[in-house]
This record gives sequence, C-alpha cells and structure tokens, in this order.
Amino acid sequence: MARRKESATGALDKDSNQSAVERQTESSHKSGTIWDAIRKADQPSLERLLDADPNSINTRGFVGECPIHMLFLYGTEAHLNMAQYLITRFPEIIIQSYNEAEYYGEIVLHIAIINRNATMVEWLLGDKRNRPYQEQQLTAAASGHFFQLYV
Repeated sequence: MARRKESATGALDKDSNQSAVERQTESSHKSGTIWDAIRKADQPSLERLLDADPNSINTRGFVGECPIHMLFLYGTEAHLNMAQYLITRFPEIIIQSYNEAEYYGEIVLHIAIINRNATMVEWLLGDKRNRPYQEQQLTAAASGHFFQLYV
C-alpha cells in the first residue's frame, strides 16, 4: 500500500509515490502533448495541437494548472510570447485559475507579479483586448495551501 505524505510541492495521492509536481514534470516530457510543446516553447506544435482540439487549452495538470500557467512559470521570452499569443486567441484564459488545493485561485497576473515582470503585468491589465477581464484579474484571490504559509 502506498504511503500518503504531503509537501510544499503538492500532496502525494494514495496510488502514487510521486508528488503532483513530479507527475507534471514527467508528463511534460511526453512527446506530442500540449505540455511538451509548452516546455519546449514550440509554438508551431502548440498551434497544431490547438487547431486539432481547441479545448485542450483548458487541459489541467496534476496541481490544477492550465497551459497558460506553465508558460508564465517558465517565463522565458519565447514562453511569454506564446502566452500573449494564446491570450489573444483565447482571451478567457487570462483568468483561468489553478483549481487544486495547493495553488487554488492563482492566475497568471499573480505569477507575473511574483516574477516582477512589469511588462507582462502592464500588458495583462492594460492591453485593450484584456480590459474586459481587468476587474476579474484585480479581484482574483490565490487562497491555496501554498499561500497560507505567508498569511
């Protein structure tokens, strides 16, 4: 029987000895997946995957993240350019939040602020195409277990 234990990187599930973050890392190395395209900052592959299945933009990882979150977490220029492309193509993803307990409620604006990326913060809040989501971004609360450590 697998042991259960928890860590700051995500709880282990009852059927696995890997944390959720470890499982997400493993899934990002599976060729041909949206996670692989994101990890590699491979925009042509990402576009092909989304053209074939636009709903894959809403795919969830093991800690409740969506593809847009991972692009902001990787944070390279190529990843952030892809993030801007995706938000322009699928504007509603700008307010997608983590939906699992560890990082519950976190949105990309939070990640941009934590990374002190003023350019992305300004774009997320100031670009005219993003304005319909401005209030929701400004009022989004990250309330997951991870954030409780800092209260």
